[in-house]
Amino acid sequence: MVQVEDTVDLGLSVDEVYPEFTLDETEMCIDKMKRDKAPGEDGFSLSIIEEIFYADSGWFVKIFNLCLKFGIFPKIWKESRVVLIPKSNKDLSILNHIGQFAFCQFGGKYWINL
Repeated sequence: MVQVEDTVDLGLSVDEVYPEFTLDETEMCIDKMKRDKAPGEDGFSLSIIEEIFYADSGWFVKIFNLCLKFGIFPKIWKESRVVLIPKSNKDLSILNHIGQFAFCQFGGKYWINL
């Protein structure tokens, strides 16, 4: 269970009503995600997420709708691991000569796409 201090306030107004994510929106979001991306620190590849979604899509959508309803965005979803890979035969004092890759947690990637 996520503890309150491990969350980020989304800044949503309690007076406003935000429409819930639908099953169709959720499935479309997953379908649009790039399959060749490496998993984040959580280790969940898109194929694992799809297995979870298709095993119980109602539960999957409910998790994100509860986050929206209570204005909670778990901090771990904002975390990513940044890996710098130097490009061969390049001046590494120039930032453009270093490949930059950020491996984000699935929850954050998904939330952004929704």
